[in-house]
Amino acid sequence: MIYIFFTKDESFDFELAPLCEKGSRRVVVLPEVLYVQDKAQLDAFFTDVVLTEAFDFETIEAIVDAQVSAHPFEELVLLTCDEDFMLTVARLREKYGVAGDGVEVVTRFTHKDQMKDCLRARAPNVDLPRFELFDPKTFKRVNGHYLAHIEDYLHFPVFVKPINQCATNNAAKLTSQDELRSWCTSHTRDKTIYEFDEFIDGELYHCDTVKVDGRIASVFVSRYNKPCFDFMAGNMRASILLPFDSQDYEILRAFNDEVLKGLDTPDNAVTHLEVFRTKEGRTIFLEIGLRPPGANIPKMYTKCLGVNIQEAHFLMQLRRKPNTEVKQEYFGAMCDFPIMGGVVDTYNPLPALESQTELTWFVEPGQKVHASRNVVERSCMLMLLHKDQEAVERDITKLGSWQSCTYRPLA
Repeated sequence: MIYIFFTKDESFDFELAPLCEKGSRRVVVLPEVLYVQDKAQLDAFFTDVVLTEAFDFETIEAIVDAQVSAHPFEELVLLTCDEDFMLTVARLREKYGVAGDGVEVVTRFTHKDQMKDCLRARAPNVDLPRFELFDPKTFKRVNGHYLAHIEDYLHFPVFVKPINQCATNNAAKLTSQDELRSWCTSHTRDKTIYEFDEFIDGELYHCDTVKVDGRIASVFVSRYNKPCFDFMAGNMRASILLPFDSQDYEILRAFNDEVLKGLDTPDNAVTHLEVFRTKEGRTIFLEIGLRPPGANIPKMYTKCLGVNIQEAHFLMQLRRKPNTEVKQEYFGAMCDFPIMGGVVDTYNPLPALESQTELTWFVEPGQKVHASRNVVERSCMLMLLHKDQEAVERDITKLGSWQSCTYRPLA
């Protein structure tokens, strides 16, 4: 048996050994920066570590081909929880006849335009944002009329993002026709497909689901302190676990059910749904992934609720049953802090907090760094745990003005 794990941004926050048969070949494909962060654990478990900085299909296909050629009589298993690998792994599963979600299913959960088109057709009660794909040919032919159409349909500000990327990669907020024209002009030759979205002013939530044998076994709901895009402006991003008995939890759990039905979600799956709630009471679909949430949110769920949603995702890819029994020990939050750019001078001490804390650094004093370009490029992560949900909320307020590091200008 050859197990090949793929990850670009996500660490493994559970014990890997029980997943794989004894004596099996265990391969991980990942970038060097992620390998260095967790070298001891990875070296101890995997029989082969393959480092790559290229994540296109051809590169990953060549890596898998090499493993299959070297071990032609071994059964192959391909595993990932990383959005950047989902579609590539699905294509390789079909090529090799490997069990798991295929291209049609994964595309429905990775291409933002297709997921919204599917919901429009099959779940009319789900409130969807207005959106339109960027059409560079029409822009080049009649740019003035095209810009006017986008403005009339979506109004400013307009949010633009790739249809098949995550972590706010290559996203932008455009506030005027001049900014829209400049963005369109600079992206006319881009091979990436983008969509323009109406800008939604509201609170952002995520709903994370474990579905087993066609039954929704667990739904966890968390509220972001700010929309994810604000992270690149230097603001902390916090994901705050909601109580099961709160009104917002009930509203979002019901909305989540409608989305999962409308998208014909596989019977055994983990999903990560992002949703806006507006001051007017609208609950608006943003996007959904066929994967667990990123950063250390699965670890927070494990500490607070006793369910490891990342482990559940991998177990179901192996056709095995996960633990879904919730045993609430804590309320919690997971906080990411941005990189401001320059030379890291010192770590700043945390303010006085009520919660238990677990702090993980990703930069070090003396290191030259650029400002965060997406929510994966962080200076540190902080987990908060407390028996009282209101104490967690008070700590989030204190942390809103905390800067993780001081920086010196680049020479």
